[in-house]
Amino acid sequence: YAKVVGANHLKLELYQEENPRIKIAAIGFGMGDFLPFFKDKRPADICYTINENTFNNSRMLQVVIRGIKFQ
Repeated sequence: YAKVVGANHLKLELYQEENPRIKIAAIGFGMGDFLPFFKDKRPADICYTINENTFNNSRMLQVVIRGIKFQ
């Protein structure tokens, strides 16, 4: 799952190859140009921080992507 939202932000569901059942919500601000690489399902190493997101009176943890390196 990957799409561009807002002002060129990349919204993703990430998972590790070792355990693909566990999905992690992630966003990359200003990283919408990377969408074609994720649509091709290319493996990547992701550098990230964890943030608390508050939206519509709901709070949740999300991964904020800081860097991407495709394999």
